Amino acid sequence: MFILDNLPMPPTANRQLQPVKMGRTARLIKTPDARAFDKELELYKKNGSFRFKKHHIDYLHEVLNQNPLSGLVVNCYFVFPQSKVISKASTIKKLDANNRLKSTLDAVSYLTDIDDSRFFTGICEKVICSETISPYVIVTMEWTELRTAWQLRESILPTYHSTTR
Repeated sequence: MFILDNLPMPPTANRQLQPVKMGRTARLIKTPDARAFDKELELYKKNGSFRFKKHHIDYLHEVLNQNPLSGLVVNCYFVFPQSKVISKASTIKKLDANNRLKSTLDAVSYLTDIDDSRFFTGICEKVICSETISPYVIVTMEWTELRTAWQLRESILPTYHSTTR
């Protein structure tokens, strides 16, 4: 398993693009939040926060190249201070972690130089931590093979028998 720790938190999908009027038409451009995330990601890669060594990335490429039907399970854990997730009344606040998933997968693709078409599955989980940190992402990756629908059904329910197919 490969782990990327303390990956910068991307902005939500709702804060990625903004329309800008250009004469009679409008165009979508990156928001300041999205541009700031791009800069953070670049610093993450250059300043040693990116702990993958070249031989780790080479190994991932080698494994994926040996089997063209293989890919990666990419799990994304979005870490937020507890006060961002849980209210004082002990209820869950509206904080959408899954709309940050595509930007995170794009970031992983950028950092590893692996096309995200090779990311087959994974989880998106909201996690809480102490109040003293800024939100960040933990990503785990492991190799997997492309499965058939039947293999999926068998892994979900070993005695599964479809009545429709």
